[in-house]
Amino acid sequence: MVDDLYEKEVQQNFIKGLQQVEAIAVKQFNNSFINCTSAQKQQILLGIESRNGYSGEVLVFYGIMKQRSIEGYLSSEYVLK
Repeated sequence: MVDDLYEKEVQQNFIKGLQQVEAIAVKQFNNSFINCTSAQKQQILLGIESRNGYSGEVLVFYGIMKQRSIEGYLSSEYVLK
């Protein structure tokens, strides 16, 4: 998805941001993001949403993931019916 829709620099920032979010999860919770509890994931994402102290790459990653998740939901059969 990212490689089809975004320029190379944005793609690289997306990947770096993904890696940094993973590192944040390990640092805060000693666990991979995917293995964090829902509450832990929410804590990480709310922190990123606040934009306080996070790198540009993390914000690029978060922005794309949020935008694409909302677009996917809004175009789903669940919403369109």
